[in-house]
Amino acid sequence: MKITSRDNSLLSHARAVRDGKANDSIFVEGLRLCEEALRSNLKIEAVIYSDHIARKDRAAQLIQKLDAGRSEISVC
Repeated sequence: MKITSRDNSLLSHARAVRDGKANDSIFVEGLRLCEEALRSNLKIEAVIYSDHIARKDRAAQLIQKLDAGRSEISVC
């Protein structure tokens, strides 16, 4: 799913978690931490990434693995 608005509910929730305003999820930022979360068999509900990061081979491979695990994948 392509995120086209800063008011997107998934993006708003991610910001709230990141800022400590919601405690029902864990916010992970960065390629290495996302890889570690995937290796740890954590339930990954959603992934938000930018177009430019997806062009990197390592990121593209991670996105494929997350998609295979049926996480909600969103591009902003």
